[in-house]
Amino acid sequence: MKPLLFALFFSFYITHGLVCSSYPCNDQVPIEVWTSLEPYFLPSNHPIKPKLDYLFKKRISLSKSTLEQAGFSPIYERKPTNIRIGRHSALRGYILKLFLDTQPQLTEWKNWIDRIEGAKVIKEAIKKNKFSRFDVPKKWIYPLPKAVLPVGNYHAKHFILVVEDMNLLSSTENKKAYQEKVSSQTLRELFFLLTDCGLLDSVYIDNIPFNKSGRICFVDTEHHHKWPVPYERLTGAFSPKMQLYWKKLIEFAKDQN
Repeated sequence: MKPLLFALFFSFYITHGLVCSSYPCNDQVPIEVWTSLEPYFLPSNHPIKPKLDYLFKKRISLSKSTLEQAGFSPIYERKPTNIRIGRHSALRGYILKLFLDTQPQLTEWKNWIDRIEGAKVIKEAIKKNKFSRFDVPKKWIYPLPKAVLPVGNYHAKHFILVVEDMNLLSSTENKKAYQEKVSSQTLRELFFLLTDCGLLDSVYIDNIPFNKSGRICFVDTEHHHKWPVPYERLTGAFSPKMQLYWKKLIEFAKDQN
């Protein structure tokens, strides 16, 4: 086939949603959006992709009920976005974050990109500064098959977020860890990461919990490069001695500005 003819042929198939990287294009998504998201897609050779393909060949993202029927348990809802977080026995080592078709229309992929880019920023800062006390999960977008929705008040969502499971402590264990396991060195490094990356929402211990390996994990990475960081909101999580040290770090930072 001549080069020009091949280019026209390929362009036709791309435009009509028949060919698109390693995932079938979804003609419910604008081609320019799909193309911009491809670098964030879960790799086609990732070991859990076949499992996701099998689970989502049916429209299980319709509602919480359809997710539960498909074997997702437990399913949590996080405010203020009402994002759903679920685990499945076939996807050990990973969790899924998604918006349901019963939720209002939104561009969920923008949220996923913010989270992925935030995780990259934090990962690079941890690596560059050789910090060993912190970690951040890997994150990818998984494109759902074309939606065929039942009659009713549904709004098709086209992408979900796949997140590496960090084996986090329970809420009670996490509170205890922040009281007992945080050192002044940990606080200095944490303060640096919050400041350097502008982690506006990482000032709540639920968003930066300890895992079972003793590392602090940045799990909510949507908000980054946003200043000023409200450091004071973390103060009460520490022991009295570490609270004093944290306040000194805050005061020092203010004096520098």
